[in-house]
Amino acid sequence: MRKNVLKLPSIEAKKFFLRQESYITLDLPSYFVFDKVLNELSVKINGAFLSETEIKKAKHLDDIDYVIIGNKDGRYAWRKFDFINPLIYVSLINVITEETNWKIIKDRFIELSANKQIRCLSVPVISDNNKTSQKASQINEWVGCVEKESIRLALEFEYMYQTDISDCYGSIYTHSLAWAIHGKPFSKAHRGFDDCCGNLVDHHLQAVSNGQTNGIPQGSLLMDFLAEILLAYADNELFNKINSQVKSDSYRIIRYRDDYRIFVRDQNDGELIIKAISEVLSDLGLHLNTSKTCICSELILNSIKPDKVASIGLLDNKNVSKASLRNDLLKIYKIGNSYPNSGSVKTLLNKVYKIYEKLGDVYYKKQEKELISILTNIGYYNPGSFPIVAAFISKILKSVKKTQRKIIIGNVFRKLGLLPNSGLLEIWIQRISYPNKINITFTEDICKKINNRTMPLFNTSWIGNSDYKKVIEDSEYIDDQQLTTLDTVISSKEIDLFTDYYDGSR
Repeated sequence: MRKNVLKLPSIEAKKFFLRQESYITLDLPSYFVFDKVLNELSVKINGAFLSETEIKKAKHLDDIDYVIIGNKDGRYAWRKFDFINPLIYVSLINVITEETNWKIIKDRFIELSANKQIRCLSVPVISDNNKTSQKASQINEWVGCVEKESIRLALEFEYMYQTDISDCYGSIYTHSLAWAIHGKPFSKAHRGFDDCCGNLVDHHLQAVSNGQTNGIPQGSLLMDFLAEILLAYADNELFNKINSQVKSDSYRIIRYRDDYRIFVRDQNDGELIIKAISEVLSDLGLHLNTSKTCICSELILNSIKPDKVASIGLLDNKNVSKASLRNDLLKIYKIGNSYPNSGSVKTLLNKVYKIYEKLGDVYYKKQEKELISILTNIGYYNPGSFPIVAAFISKILKSVKKTQRKIIIGNVFRKLGLLPNSGLLEIWIQRISYPNKINITFTEDICKKINNRTMPLFNTSWIGNSDYKKVIEDSEYIDDQQLTTLDTVISSKEIDLFTDYYDGSR
């Protein structure tokens, strides 16, 4: 198991959360940079927090953050991703990682996680080498801990219940974070703005949500960490609730973020635990997703996601040819069509792309449009895989005449534009089109900023300190050196192929 953020001293935790990979977990082209503004603001603020007056001003605005709506499955499922206003983000980091507050939070996690029956495996982990991205490290944690531990528990237990929380981040009651950090009695007795760090966290979260107390932003490791505090509190409440009703050796629970796996020998125990989880979550304003709640007695296969099971052995044939490339992509398309929003599609595409990345264009000749059509439709049903799809398309386009590239990219853009909430896809289509000098009119502001640097991403009207305001307004969110030297082909390094995970070395 990798070292997680709770093992860090406060100074290192602050550095961890200031990293771009912590600020926004979306896959973005490398020329978008946000760590510069975060670090410059951190120096200016010098450990201070925003005042109550400043937070109140922010609460009256509904456009504090820059928001992208992402399509999840090529249909109507969507997710909102927040680029949190940098000033509020840095101030919140200062609140959490202030030395005394950080000790309170770490001690509280230890207290809430004292029981051995419920294991949380999703506290943000630290990348263990320079070649592995933060996201890769988190995925590795899933594979190395959740799947393997589930398979091990299949020897001890007969049944596994699976469930998750419906719209978890969007439903979190911000006041409940203070309960989680300090306990409900203390929090209710100390309601002042800065009476405790939990209240400061609460008010900062309201500041990015137009003063609302329901919901926290998605898309950053800092928010993942705050959600873990609340869910650890829920774990502890659950343990106390079922401790007298279910024998400690007759169940185990694994939680990864808002997903639960409950292992039992007796179905009555399982039903009781599911009921208890529902009641505990209800007290926090959260609810189980009944459509995803199920029981199984075949624990081995059900411990692994079904799309991954379906993909086992799919690309074992290492033959490299035009026919094998087309067939491999069709196999991946079939998996993606059967399991929309599939993580295995990323895995398989990565494997194929790495095989063909360094090879010549002989493998694409005379079938470029066919291959790009297959890839585009893979991306259509699995929008999360589109950075890899974009890399593949950029590679194939290199063997296409320049006069044809604009037409092909236009068709890709048209096809994907049929999806609702396709802003994230626009970002990667722009990554293909820009170095090919293909002009496309994009709707996302972050895409427009490439050609219009004065376009603001964040509302700064509420900020009283002119130095802070100037940092946000004058910051370059685009690295011109990278932008002007872009290769027409997106390399595997740029899209951060999770090498240690996808190669199965763990």
